[in-house]
Amino acid sequence: MPELLLSIFFSYKNAQIAKTKGLNTIIWVLLTLLAFFTGELIAGTIAIALFYSGPLDQKSVADFVFIHPTPLRVIFIYFTGVGGCLFIRYILEQMRGNLPEKPREDDNEADNHE
Repeated sequence: MPELLLSIFFSYKNAQIAKTKGLNTIIWVLLTLLAFFTGELIAGTIAIALFYSGPLDQKSVADFVFIHPTPLRVIFIYFTGVGGCLFIRYILEQMRGNLPEKPREDDNEADNHE
């Protein structure tokens, strides 16, 4: 449940950034969700590789992941999902967007003083 709330929160925030830059918000929401769940998938795979030492059958691994999660593994998985969202946010912030850029107030003040 917390991963759903986190993904919705970061999707909304990234959609706001995309909207201010004149970009398609639906595309960026989908990219944010994809990055979040891909980050969680990668973290889950790393957690299994590092912390699991039982038999390698499907039931045992599923019990390890879903039935007996430790707080360390859960936090690790959530943070890597958030990292995926922040990566998409970084990409969005680096883009110029489709809107013409407004002149900064510092530039206008410098022109008035000359």
